[in-house]
Amino acid sequence: MAIVSQGSLADWSAPRLVATLAGRTFTGELVIESGGRDYRVAWEHGAIVGARSPHPADSAAKIAVALGVLSSTQAGEIIRLMAATPGHDEIEVVAQVARLSTELIGRLARRVAGARASRALSPETGTFTVVDELPFWGTVTPVDARWVLYNGIRTHLTIDRTSRELASLASALRLRDGADITGFGFGAQETIVLERMTGSALSLAPLPAELDAQVACAVALALVLTGEATVAAPPGSVPVIGPPPDPAPALKGTPIRGVPVKSPAAKSQPIPKVPEVKSPPIPKVPEVKPKAPVTPPPVATPPAAAPAAETKPAPASRAPRRGGANADQIRGLVADRLAALAQGVDFFALLDVGRDAAPDEIRSRYFALARHLHPDRLEAAGVIDEKKDAQRLFARMNEAFTTLTDPDKRHRYTEVLKAGGEAAVKAREAATEAAVRKALDAEERFRLGEMALRRQQLEVAVREFQKAVDLNPEESDHHALLGWAIYVAATNKSASVPAARGHLLTAADKNKKSATPHLYLGRIARMENNLAEAERHLQRAHELAPTNAEITAELRAVEGRKPPGKPPDKGGLFSKLTKK
Repeated sequence: MAIVSQGSLADWSAPRLVATLAGRTFTGELVIESGGRDYRVAWEHGAIVGARSPHPADSAAKIAVALGVLSSTQAGEIIRLMAATPGHDEIEVVAQVARLSTELIGRLARRVAGARASRALSPETGTFTVVDELPFWGTVTPVDARWVLYNGIRTHLTIDRTSRELASLASALRLRDGADITGFGFGAQETIVLERMTGSALSLAPLPAELDAQVACAVALALVLTGEATVAAPPGSVPVIGPPPDPAPALKGTPIRGVPVKSPAAKSQPIPKVPEVKSPPIPKVPEVKPKAPVTPPPVATPPAAAPAAETKPAPASRAPRRGGANADQIRGLVADRLAALAQGVDFFALLDVGRDAAPDEIRSRYFALARHLHPDRLEAAGVIDEKKDAQRLFARMNEAFTTLTDPDKRHRYTEVLKAGGEAAVKAREAATEAAVRKALDAEERFRLGEMALRRQQLEVAVREFQKAVDLNPEESDHHALLGWAIYVAATNKSASVPAARGHLLTAADKNKKSATPHLYLGRIARMENNLAEAERHLQRAHELAPTNAEITAELRAVEGRKPPGKPPDKGGLFSKLTKK
């Protein structure tokens, strides 16, 4: 392992590092140290294949809870287990507890890696080190670095910081001809910004008032760092910094040495497709051919007789062995057992033994049945297995024999039968997978609703929160944010109170320990001049979250609107609630 570059984030920011490493199809590890914390990102051919973050919210258990895959109790058990035995892989533990399928394990692993890598863009001060060896934990299916770059900028960089980064690069941008914007994860809001950058320049200082400043700045910074946008400013402005061009003069003191630089016309390499691992072919059982029939010796003829024409006897089929089943019996056995399998019989019934049968009994019964299905016996009886029915049955009986004569496998199989059988277990697993997928989709909608609410895109927020509720109606926060969004988006707010209040009461009922629905119920009641109801809900919210600043502010507002002339309580309502 060799250090190919190191320096300060003051000279080369985290977003520039990520864009440069992605553009140069780097393989190795990026380590960012800030405030005594380490952020690590594993790279392979310019794609992100793993990340580590010190932030508690980026733990696999926390992300799984947010997605609805785990309960809070299960997450607590996992966190305690990881603290006691840190050698365990957290995603594997989560997958085992939540009983995730292989597909969902991979999806969760990529989600965790993407979240952690995006968090690596958050430090503004500190140092970075780039090494040329891929760490052993970098084994996740590749995550597009462009998505990580844009998501990290929009999620973890303030608008002031994004604006400062842009100010050092350009005052106006134009989308490059033939620009490749796939992989960033742009949506409808970003498309509006892209349209303004197509053909003509988009002014960054100042931005057009009709654009969302947070979205526009994040899009512009991601595009200019990856070389997909060109500077459209007067001569003498600071040139574009980012791959594939060389770093700006201010950054030449800390070049990434040893990282191959592509020509300016080159594009980022596509994420390499993970090769499919195929199982080795099952060796074919060689066909056993019957021995050539023995020709009987010629029968001597009397000398006086005319010589008879010599004829060869027709080859006879091999006779069944003594005690073996004939062709009809074998065909009947195959048809009977395949019909039983089609009806879903278990391994015990397939071998015709009881569930308490001893291994010796199972072995004896298996050999008594299987000896009729061996290819040699089929051929000897004159049975041609054109449809491979006997072969399929033979394989299934082998599986039954192996399972029932192994104590561990037999115990697990018996537990499956107690749970309703393989079909029932698979149906439950399929239902669990479907529920997890819906929870993942619901969480995505909820996050989009939160972003829209912060940007005052109220109709969008209501739509996204409603989709989140439809996908996962058991999640308290989904109802709480939908109720609040319905109220603030309504032109006639008094008319919207019943619908908003209904969702908030549902949220409070689904999670009796959450202060959020009571905060919004109290706020709506205060805005509707119902101070008694506001006081009741805010008191409950304060009991659940005594240090919440929003609840404290709402209590102060309610106290300030009390009618004059009433003798105040000692210290007032707010003082009594906040007094230590």
